[in-house]
Amino acid sequence: MVEHGYVEDGAQHHELNLVFEVTIADLDPTSREDHIEFHWLPVTRLVDTDIRPAALKNVLPVAEGDSARYWQAWNG
Repeated sequence: MVEHGYVEDGAQHHELNLVFEVTIADLDPTSREDHIEFHWLPVTRLVDTDIRPAALKNVLPVAEGDSARYWQAWNG
């Protein structure tokens, strides 16, 4: 889980991002929600990608098999 806070259009927002490691059968999934898009990248490209919230990038593996438990406090 990654906790994140941000300001948009003058309003404070707070979200909890639940992150799961999964294996998928359909390599081209589509969203059932208009406001969500999927972008699939090789794990080796994550290090150079603008991932939001930024703290999420710290929990994602940047190379095959490179993962660790991670916790960071939100200072929103």
